[in-house]
Amino acid sequence: MIYDSRIAYLDTYTTQLASHPEYAPNETEIQIASLQTLHSSLVSFSQAVNSAGNALITARANRNNILYNNETNVIQLIKDIKAYLKSLGDAGKSYYNAIVKLQFKETK
Repeated sequence: MIYDSRIAYLDTYTTQLASHPEYAPNETEIQIASLQTLHSSLVSFSQAVNSAGNALITARANRNNILYNNETNVIQLIKDIKAYLKSLGDAGKSYYNAIVKLQFKETK
């Protein structure tokens, strides 16, 4: 079960317990008011997690657009740098050998 379903189940369970007047436990953790407080805190935590997750997905999409999906993307930049270092000959050989080890792949 996903967390939203569990939170909804807790709300349903608490509502069912509240509808029975004979349910009156001595333990404060399982009293109706405590369960309702737990439910409301779980709802707020879930909303915060969903908001942060959506922000992360948006940030990753923006990053990918900048790095891979424009005219001056990182793949083309690395190709140009490798070609330049290769054209330097012996003077750029150590730099070329270092940059060749970097692996970049185009996304589809």
